[in-house]
Amino acid sequence: MLYYLYEHTQNQQLTNLFQQNFSIFLISVLMVFSFLNWYFEIYKWKYLASDVQSISQKQAYRQSLISFSISLLTPNRFGEYGVKVLFFPKEIRKKIFFVSLIGNISQLIITLFMGVSGIIFLVLTFPNQNLTRKLLSIIEFFTAYKTVFSIVLISTTLIALYFLKTDKKQLWQGKDIWLRSLNFSLLRYMAFSFQFLLLLQYFGNYKNLLLTYVAITIIYFLSSLIPMLSFLDWAVKGSVAVKVFADLGVSANLVLNVVALMWIVNFAIPFLVGMFLIWKTKIKFK
Repeated sequence: MLYYLYEHTQNQQLTNLFQQNFSIFLISVLMVFSFLNWYFEIYKWKYLASDVQSISQKQAYRQSLISFSISLLTPNRFGEYGVKVLFFPKEIRKKIFFVSLIGNISQLIITLFMGVSGIIFLVLTFPNQNLTRKLLSIIEFFTAYKTVFSIVLISTTLIALYFLKTDKKQLWQGKDIWLRSLNFSLLRYMAFSFQFLLLLQYFGNYKNLLLTYVAITIIYFLSSLIPMLSFLDWAVKGSVAVKVFADLGVSANLVLNVVALMWIVNFAIPFLVGMFLIWKTKIKFK
């Protein structure tokens, strides 16, 4: 899989694609939507953490990017939970762990909801579409991972319950914190999914935008089900995207290059910023 992606996203191909299609619109789509993606993520963390201990926008920015950079080497960014709690005094770390869990679960809920909605829409609206038939076979393939999914889910739940054993009531204490977190997660989802759609449209000029967007929701849905190291996000999404878009007339090279561009602005650049913050501030955790 990785070799296939390498062959189709060599630096020269990506550079040529960018140079040949360079415009203010392209830069705007890349930077504005990436900014919105991280803005909503940082603001969501500020809101969640402030429910336990008030933090500033600057602190939320630093904590989000530093924890993101460190957690990239952990499956599905599980390490982010452990990093974020270290910014706070020991006596409130259980609560911080909990609100961090809310933020990540909210994002997963939105991804699953949009993906399932996309699948239902596709099956009901385009039952004879090649993509529909292929999607069903892809879903069959993913059922092979159900044991892994169960283990990960059960392990995460047990860890959460262990840390929260003295704060069980807090899990259902307020609907507001869940609703606000889900709202921020939805806004963030819209930012990166529309970035994907606009880039595909810009490079390929496809007619059926609705079907293309439904395919994008399915890509994020399937990708979210695979336990992976976060720095390999582009490889997983690229592989899934090639399979999903194959029957929509979207070339593999184009899909993989768009995924690579999104990975650079949404993962690589924030990762470098986070590492710079670690180096510059010589962060000392409490």
